[in-house]
Amino acid sequence: MPEMDDDRVADLVDEQLRYLRGEGPEPDLTGLTDDERAHVLELFDVVDALADSLPASPPIEEDPVAVRLGLAPVFAHGISLDEPAGSADVDVEEVQ
Repeated sequence: MPEMDDDRVADLVDEQLRYLRGEGPEPDLTGLTDDERAHVLELFDVVDALADSLPASPPIEEDPVAVRLGLAPVFAHGISLDEPAGSADVDVEEVQ
């Protein structure tokens, strides 16, 4: 049996990822031989498992890492990040 073209396999995996994300239809496996279909379905099992295991990322403006690094345009509470954070305006006596 000739091996399936790597580009075709990569395209099918990409289609499966888009399908799992709700961005496209389920990949069409018609035209594949039984052996090719079995191979692709095994790959899809791995893709499905990995896709389920990835944590969902919060929107960038709510991502604490992005906020901390100054990459988020706005804090979740609407505080502008147009300027870098400076020293706090707190009276030392208020803190003690």
